[in-house]
Amino acid sequence: MTNSLVDWFNTLPTAVLLLSALFGVGWVVLRAAGMRGIRPVALAPTISALILTADGLFQAAVGKPWGWIPVMVTTAILALAAHTMKRLIDRWDPGILLMPEDQREGMTMRTDGGRAERRLFLTVLGFWAFTSLPVILTIPPNAVSQSGDALYHYMQVAIIEREDYASMFNPNAGMFGLTSHAGFYPIVWHQVASLGAWSWRETLIANNVLLLAVALVWYLGLVYLARTALPKVRQAPYLALAASLLAPVFPWRLTYGAALWPYCMAVATCPAVIAMSIECWRRARTLLVVAARDQSASHRGALGRAAMALCAIIPFFVGSCLIHTSAAAMLLWPLFGIILCYAVRSGVRSWRSERRGQAAARWIGAVLAVVALVAFVFLPGPQQHHFGRYTELDWSNLTTKLLIPITLDYFGGWAIEWIEMPLAALSLLGAAICLWRRRNWELVVGWILSMSLILAAIAPIPVLSSITGLFYRVPHRIKAMTAVLAVLLVVVALDALRTWLSPLGARAGSALRAALGRIGLASVSTVVLRAGAAVAALAVCLPIMLIGSRAVATDVREGYLPVHGDTRFIADTAELDMIRRLPDELPDDAVVIGDPVAGAGYIPILTGMRSVWVFPGQAADDEDGIYLREYFNQIHTDPHVCEILQHHGIKYFYADKDIRFNNSQLSKIRPGLYKVDTSYGFTLIDSGGSASLWRIDVCNG
Repeated sequence: MTNSLVDWFNTLPTAVLLLSALFGVGWVVLRAAGMRGIRPVALAPTISALILTADGLFQAAVGKPWGWIPVMVTTAILALAAHTMKRLIDRWDPGILLMPEDQREGMTMRTDGGRAERRLFLTVLGFWAFTSLPVILTIPPNAVSQSGDALYHYMQVAIIEREDYASMFNPNAGMFGLTSHAGFYPIVWHQVASLGAWSWRETLIANNVLLLAVALVWYLGLVYLARTALPKVRQAPYLALAASLLAPVFPWRLTYGAALWPYCMAVATCPAVIAMSIECWRRARTLLVVAARDQSASHRGALGRAAMALCAIIPFFVGSCLIHTSAAAMLLWPLFGIILCYAVRSGVRSWRSERRGQAAARWIGAVLAVVALVAFVFLPGPQQHHFGRYTELDWSNLTTKLLIPITLDYFGGWAIEWIEMPLAALSLLGAAICLWRRRNWELVVGWILSMSLILAAIAPIPVLSSITGLFYRVPHRIKAMTAVLAVLLVVVALDALRTWLSPLGARAGSALRAALGRIGLASVSTVVLRAGAAVAALAVCLPIMLIGSRAVATDVREGYLPVHGDTRFIADTAELDMIRRLPDELPDDAVVIGDPVAGAGYIPILTGMRSVWVFPGQAADDEDGIYLREYFNQIHTDPHVCEILQHHGIKYFYADKDIRFNNSQLSKIRPGLYKVDTSYGFTLIDSGGSASLWRIDVCNG
C-alpha cells in the first residue's frame, strides 16, 4: 500500500500538467469572460476541448508541431478576445444582476466567490480524493489496462507524442494494419494526455492519472447542476455528493470497467453543460417576461438579448461533443422529451383559455417532431450506420429487465443491492415529490426518457431500440447518462425527508439538551448534538462507501489485473516483462506480426517499436494485412506470405496460445496467427508467460 501511494505521489508533475490542460486552459478564458466561483471550473473542460481541438487542426494545417507553446498562445489570444467581448456586451446588456430578485431564481451570483464557494470547492476536492482511494490502492500509476479499447487510446496518445500531430480528422493513421488508413475520431482525451506526458514513454501514466480526473469533472459539474436545478433545496450541492454514492455505476465503475475513456469524460462534462443550459434558458425567459411587463421596454432588444442568452450555451455544448460525439445524444434526448411536454402543456393551457388555434398549432408541432424523429431513425442514410446496429433482443426475465433502469445495476453480486435498492426507492420518491409539488417536473421527464433507452437496449421497443444504436446498444453507456438525473431526484427525496423528520429531530434535540442540563452539561449540548448528527450521517454513509469502494476496486482489478481465463485477459506480468525487454533484443526498426489482443498490441506502447496491428480493428483496404491475418500460418507452403512480409519489412512473429477474448475465440477472428509451426524456420528471441517472440528465418532462403 505504501509503495502504491508513493508511486502515485510521484505523478504529481504529470497531474499538474494534465489538470492545466483539462481545466486551466478553459478556466483562463472563462475567467476573462467574467465568470466567477465554481461555475468556470466546472465548465472549463468543455472550453478546453474547443481550444485543443481547434489548435490541433490549425497546427496540422500549417505543418507546425503540437505542444504546450501553441496551446498557451491560443489560450492567451482567446482570453483577450473573451475579455474584450465581455466589455462590449456589458455596454449593451448590463447583465443578470439588474433583474428583479424574484426573476433570477437559480441564476444569482451570490455564491460566486467568497467563503461558501471556497468551502464547496474544497469539499469536492476532498470527496474526489477519498473516492479515488479504491483505484490508487489497487493499481500503480503505470498499470496496463487489458482492453481492446485501451490499446487504441494508449496508441493514439503515443502517436501524438511521437509525431506532434493532433488533428481529429486523421489521427490514427497506420493503426488499422499495413496501410495508412485513417478515420475521424475525437481526440481531446488523447491531446490532454499528450500534454501531460513528458514523452511517449509516459503514455500509461498520463492515461491513468487522467482517468482519475474524470470523476473530478463529474463531481464539479454535479454540484454546479444541483445548485442550479434545485435552488430551493438547502445544501443541494452537498446532498448531491452524498447521493452520488448510491450510483457508483458512474463515474468510477464504467470508467474502469469498460475502458470507454473519451466517452466517460464526455458524460462527466454533461452536468455542467445542463446547468449552464438551465441558466441560459432562465435568463432568456426572464428577459422576455420583463419586456412584456414593461411597456416602455424594447421588445426587439429583449428578443436580441434572449437570443444571445440561448446562444451562449453553444460553445459548451460543442466542446462536450468534441470530447465524444455521444454527448450530443445524451444532452438532446432528454431535452427532446422536455420540449414535447412543454408543447403539450402549453397547448392545454391555450385550449383552456379558448385559444384553440394556438393549441392546435403546438400539438401539431409536437406530433410532427415525433414523426420527424421516427423518419430520421428509419429512413435510409448515413445515420443507419448507428441506428441499423442489430442485436437480438427479447422480453425474457421481464422483472429483472424492468428493475435494471431504475437501479442502474452494474454487476457486483448481492452486496451492491444494498446501494441499488435505496437508489431506486429514493429516485421514485423524488419523482413523486416533483410531480406532487409541480416543480422540477423536467427532471422526471428526462429521467423517464433516459430509463426508457436503458430498457430499449435490453428489450425490443420500436424506434427506441434503434436509437440505442448510438450507444452500441450497450445499456451501461446509457446508465451513465441516467445517473445524474437519478442523483438529483435522490437529492429532492433527501431534502423532503429532512423536512418531514426535522420536527422529530427538534424534539429529540430538546430532550437531549434538557437531559444534559440536568447533569450540568448544558454548555456542551450543541457540540454533543452536532457530533451525534455527524456520527449518524457517518453510520449511514460509511457502509455505502465501503460497498461502492469494494465494487470499484473489483472493477479495477478485473480491468488491469485479470488472470488466465478471464474474458478480458491479454497479458500477464511475465508477458509484459518480456515485451519491455524487446528494445534490448530487437533493432529499433523491427516490425512484429501478432494478434494485438494476445499481447502484440502492447509492443508499440511499451517499446516504441512497430506492430502490424495495434488494436483489433482492421482496415478494409488493407489487402496484405487481411491476407496475413488469414494465411500467415501457411508461411512454409505459401510463397505469397513471404512476399508480403519482405515487402513490409516484417521479420518477427509474436506467438501466444489461442484464448477467448470478449467472448470470442481469437483463432476464429485472426486464424492465420495461430497454429504456426515454429519448429523450423523460426528462431526464439524471448518468451514470457504463454507468449514468445520469434525471428522469421523461413523467408530468408
